[in-house]
Amino acid sequence: MGDDDCGHRTPLSKAPRTAAPKTPMASRLQSPPFPLGSNDDQLERAQARAAARAASVRRRSSAPNPSFSSGVASDFMDRGQIMDLFHNCIKLASENASCTLEAGVKIYSMRVDSVHSEAYKVLGGINRAGREEDNG
Repeated sequence: MGDDDCGHRTPLSKAPRTAAPKTPMASRLQSPPFPLGSNDDQLERAQARAAARAASVRRRSSAPNPSFSSGVASDFMDRGQIMDLFHNCIKLASENASCTLEAGVKIYSMRVDSVHSEAYKVLGGINRAGREEDNG
Protein backbone atom coordinates (compact mmCIF):
# COMPACT_ATOMS: atom_id res chain seq x y z
CA MET A 1 0.00 0.00 0.00
CA GLY A 2 1.20 3.47 -0.77
CA ASP A 3 0.06 7.01 0.05
CA ASP A 4 -1.32 9.46 -2.48
CA ASP A 5 -0.79 13.24 -2.32
CA CYS A 6 -3.62 13.65 0.21
CA GLY A 7 -2.36 10.98 2.59
CA HIS A 8 -4.89 8.30 1.58
CA ARG A 9 -3.62 4.75 1.30
CA THR A 10 -3.69 3.39 -2.24
CA PRO A 11 -2.64 -0.01 -3.62
CA LEU A 12 0.82 -0.07 -5.16
CA SER A 13 0.84 -0.71 -8.86
CA LYS A 14 3.53 -2.51 -10.77
CA ALA A 15 3.91 0.31 -13.27
CA PRO A 16 7.38 0.63 -14.75
CA ARG A 17 9.44 3.47 -13.41
CA THR A 18 10.63 6.10 -15.77
CA ALA A 19 14.19 7.25 -15.41
CA ALA A 20 14.82 10.87 -14.54
CA PRO A 21 16.08 12.85 -17.50
CA LYS A 22 19.86 12.77 -17.45
CA THR A 23 21.74 16.03 -17.61
CA PRO A 24 25.25 16.13 -18.96
CA MET A 25 28.04 16.18 -16.37
CA ALA A 26 29.43 19.46 -17.70
CA SER A 27 26.18 21.33 -17.07
CA ARG A 28 25.93 19.91 -13.55
CA LEU A 29 29.47 21.07 -12.77
CA GLN A 30 28.86 24.55 -14.12
CA SER A 31 25.86 25.22 -11.91
CA PRO A 32 26.57 24.58 -8.21
CA PRO A 33 23.69 23.32 -6.03
CA PHE A 34 23.94 26.46 -3.87
CA PRO A 35 24.46 30.09 -4.85
CA LEU A 36 28.02 31.32 -4.57
CA GLY A 37 28.73 34.82 -3.38
CA SER A 38 31.44 36.96 -4.84
CA ASN A 39 34.93 36.50 -3.46
CA ASP A 40 36.01 39.71 -1.72
CA ASP A 41 39.63 39.35 -0.64
CA GLN A 42 39.78 42.80 0.96
CA LEU A 43 36.74 42.00 3.12
CA GLU A 44 38.23 38.64 4.15
CA ARG A 45 41.52 40.32 5.12
CA ALA A 46 39.67 42.98 7.14
CA GLN A 47 37.67 40.28 8.95
CA ALA A 48 40.84 38.31 9.72
CA ARG A 49 42.53 41.44 11.09
CA ALA A 50 39.49 42.24 13.25
CA ALA A 51 39.43 38.68 14.61
CA ALA A 52 43.16 38.88 15.40
CA ARG A 53 42.68 42.20 17.21
CA ALA A 54 39.77 40.78 19.22
CA ALA A 55 41.85 37.74 20.19
CA SER A 56 44.72 40.01 21.22
CA VAL A 57 42.41 42.10 23.40
CA ARG A 58 41.03 38.93 25.03
CA ARG A 59 44.55 37.68 25.76
CA ARG A 60 45.59 41.00 27.25
CA SER A 61 42.47 41.24 29.41
CA SER A 62 42.94 37.70 30.76
CA ALA A 63 46.64 38.20 31.60
CA PRO A 64 47.34 39.09 35.25
CA ASN A 65 47.91 42.78 35.83
CA PRO A 66 50.91 43.35 38.16
CA SER A 67 49.74 46.86 39.04
CA PHE A 68 46.46 45.46 40.41
CA SER A 69 47.67 44.44 43.86
CA SER A 70 45.36 46.26 46.22
CA GLY A 71 45.86 44.05 49.26
CA VAL A 72 44.19 41.00 47.66
CA ALA A 73 45.90 37.68 48.41
CA SER A 74 48.12 36.69 45.51
CA ASP A 75 47.68 33.43 43.62
CA PHE A 76 51.43 33.24 43.08
CA MET A 77 53.76 30.99 45.08
CA ASP A 78 56.41 32.40 47.33
CA ARG A 79 60.11 31.56 46.98
CA GLY A 80 60.00 28.64 49.45
CA GLN A 81 57.08 26.98 47.68
CA ILE A 82 58.81 27.34 44.33
CA MET A 83 62.02 25.80 45.72
CA ASP A 84 60.04 22.88 47.22
CA LEU A 85 58.30 22.31 43.91
CA PHE A 86 61.61 22.50 42.04
CA HIS A 87 63.28 19.98 44.38
CA ASN A 88 60.30 17.64 44.08
CA CYS A 89 60.48 17.82 40.26
CA ILE A 90 64.23 17.12 40.30
CA LYS A 91 63.70 14.16 42.66
CA LEU A 92 61.00 12.66 40.44
CA ALA A 93 63.08 13.19 37.31
CA SER A 94 66.08 11.45 38.85
CA GLU A 95 63.93 8.51 39.99
CA ASN A 96 62.48 8.18 36.49
CA ALA A 97 65.96 8.46 34.95
CA SER A 98 67.28 5.73 37.19
CA CYS A 99 64.39 3.43 36.23
CA THR A 100 64.97 4.20 32.56
CA LEU A 101 68.68 3.54 32.92
CA GLU A 102 68.03 0.26 34.72
CA ALA A 103 65.63 -0.90 31.99
CA GLY A 104 68.15 0.07 29.31
CA VAL A 105 70.91 -1.90 31.04
CA LYS A 106 68.69 -4.98 31.28
CA ILE A 107 67.76 -4.79 27.59
CA TYR A 108 71.36 -4.24 26.53
CA SER A 109 72.64 -7.11 28.70
CA MET A 110 69.99 -9.45 27.25
CA ARG A 111 71.06 -8.52 23.75
CA VAL A 112 74.73 -9.00 24.56
CA ASP A 113 73.97 -12.39 26.12
CA SER A 114 71.96 -13.36 23.04
CA VAL A 115 74.77 -12.36 20.66
CA HIS A 116 77.27 -14.23 22.85
CA SER A 117 75.23 -17.45 22.86
CA GLU A 118 74.56 -17.21 19.09
CA ALA A 119 78.28 -16.71 18.45
CA TYR A 120 79.11 -19.84 20.47
CA LYS A 121 76.45 -21.82 18.55
CA VAL A 122 78.05 -20.77 15.26
CA LEU A 123 81.50 -21.60 16.62
CA GLY A 124 80.27 -25.05 17.74
CA GLY A 125 78.82 -25.69 14.27
CA ILE A 126 82.09 -24.69 12.62
CA ASN A 127 84.07 -26.99 14.98
CA ARG A 128 81.74 -29.91 14.25
CA ALA A 129 82.00 -29.36 10.50
CA GLY A 130 85.82 -29.17 10.77
CA ARG A 131 86.00 -32.44 12.75
CA GLU A 132 83.74 -34.24 10.27
CA GLU A 133 86.02 -33.14 7.39
CA ASP A 134 89.11 -34.35 9.27
CA ASN A 135 87.51 -37.71 10.06
CA GLY A 136 85.81 -38.16 6.71
